[in-house]
Amino acid sequence: ANAQQKPRSAVACLMKYQRSLNPNFSKSTWSKDEDERLKAAVVRSSAHNWQAVCAYMPNRTCSQCMHRWEKVVRPGIRKGLWSVSEDVDLITWAEVFLKGSCKK
Repeated sequence: ANAQQKPRSAVACLMKYQRSLNPNFSKSTWSKDEDERLKAAVVRSSAHNWQAVCAYMPNRTCSQCMHRWEKVVRPGIRKGLWSVSEDVDLITWAEVFLKGSCKK
């Protein structure tokens, strides 16, 4: 490392290693089998205890498991276009709760 550069934190080093450099963790596309194992792991553990969930998922990080669950596998995820009534509901919610905080 360059002597003029600031050192990286321990957390930053671990994250970089786990996400990019560790050969034991998969960075490939999730298989249907992995999705099913993830569902079973969440049932056995808790959807908020990712350390316990990822213990059932060799070659996947806790972060990978959490993101896969929250964005793809979790039951009830709605995907696709928003309906006009959903847009209206969102606008109404924003007007009530944001009270101009998003305006320039």
